[in-house]
Amino acid sequence: MDWPERRAGLACPTCAQDRPDETRGGVRFFSGNVVDAYLRKSAPLPGYSMAVWRGRHVADLVELTGEELSDYWREVAVASRALYAVFDPAQINYLTYGNSVPHLHTYLLPRYLDDPCPGLPLQPFIEHPVAADDLARQRDQLADALEVFNA
Repeated sequence: MDWPERRAGLACPTCAQDRPDETRGGVRFFSGNVVDAYLRKSAPLPGYSMAVWRGRHVADLVELTGEELSDYWREVAVASRALYAVFDPAQINYLTYGNSVPHLHTYLLPRYLDDPCPGLPLQPFIEHPVAADDLARQRDQLADALEVFNA
């Protein structure tokens, strides 16, 4: 019943959290001008991440200006390059939803030649907790990869 208010950003939980290093769902490995990328604490496959728009509240890509849209995808690509460098997937799928939290975000789903559904959408989409020490190690590896890109 409150969809119009949520879509407009009233009491948006993503906007309210500002730009934390850690959320309930993940740990930040990339902080750009308009995007933060979080390695997920629970994942169907290694490297599963979420890129979050950190500009003004928008619920959908169509609400961005041309410059904002370019900035968004440029920074999503930077985060994805780090995922390629660390996890060596065959491909990354980009999933932009917003069905439950209408704040622009895109899931980055690395896909592997030996994953459960090569060449098809990942079904079933079952997430498993990532051990805290593995998550920390992966975050550090991603940060190192990003340093190389910025050098």
